[in-house]
Amino acid sequence: MDILQKNILEVKDLTKDYPGFHLKMDLAVPAGSIMGLVGPNGAGKSTTLRLILGLAHPDSGSIQVLGCSDLNKAPALREDIGVVFDECSFPEMLDAAQIGKVLGKIHPRWDKARYEQLLKRLELPWGKKIKDFSSFEKNPVTRDPRTEAQIRAYREKEQARARYLRDKKQWERYRETLGDGVPKSFETFRRHKLAGDEKYKIWRLDYKRQNDLVLHPEKALPGAATASAAEAKFTKYFFNPENQNGWRKGVAFSSRLGYNGTNWQKMRAEILKAAQKYPATLRGASVHGSSYSQDVILYGLKGNPANVQIGWIVHPDGTLHLVTAHMEDL
Repeated sequence: MDILQKNILEVKDLTKDYPGFHLKMDLAVPAGSIMGLVGPNGAGKSTTLRLILGLAHPDSGSIQVLGCSDLNKAPALREDIGVVFDECSFPEMLDAAQIGKVLGKIHPRWDKARYEQLLKRLELPWGKKIKDFSSFEKNPVTRDPRTEAQIRAYREKEQARARYLRDKKQWERYRETLGDGVPKSFETFRRHKLAGDEKYKIWRLDYKRQNDLVLHPEKALPGAATASAAEAKFTKYFFNPENQNGWRKGVAFSSRLGYNGTNWQKMRAEILKAAQKYPATLRGASVHGSSYSQDVILYGLKGNPANVQIGWIVHPDGTLHLVTAHMEDL
């Protein structure tokens, strides 16, 4: 995969402990983006950078920089990484020309012409010693040099970028949980989200429900993996014009989801698959067994997902059977 199409930095489950200090972090920096570490003294900003650069070893977790998990084993990759510290690490008696000579011997890909071009562009004297250059301590900035309009435009741009990244992370979570129920294209997903339309509301509801089961596995429908749904429930109930109660439900399924008397097997397959993905609620118990309901999303054949409540019964022998199903408003 091209580096421009993935994260240039990924930190997962990173921990580092020192006496009186504990660092725990997860972060990802997509290619082409800018990220800042903000926090009080002692929060772990410098420690994080040292861990990323391989100057310290984590106690646990993983770090990948440009796809590499250990920079110490890939010295050539360091040529693609630039680090600027808050303090100058060169001897103060050196000038820009001397520093250029030092760096030229250290870095195989040192671009002397580019270095000289930048010195000229930034108006840095070629022969001036480091100790004579200005610094924040010597010449602190007292006000933002930008105009109010520039500051406002910058903030609006950053806010838009933050919303974009949040939406993309949301789309990635939804795709991971809901699969092809959510568009493969992030742009399509975001268009529905910005419109706040029914499809986006259904995706949001579906993610909430399925994620609820992930967080609370005790809510699973008993026996869902071996659930069954009788053929007669579809052919003689949902899609039988002579059964008025079932027919009304079947007409709704046909209109919204595209299921009917000729493809009912696909509807049954989707219902049985959904049984394992959503939390269930116990509704009652009798000598015949325990009754459960599930609120699920069925995606059907027409690209118009529907909010559906399904009724189940767990018999005393442990078998699980479909009792009914009907569409509900969001």
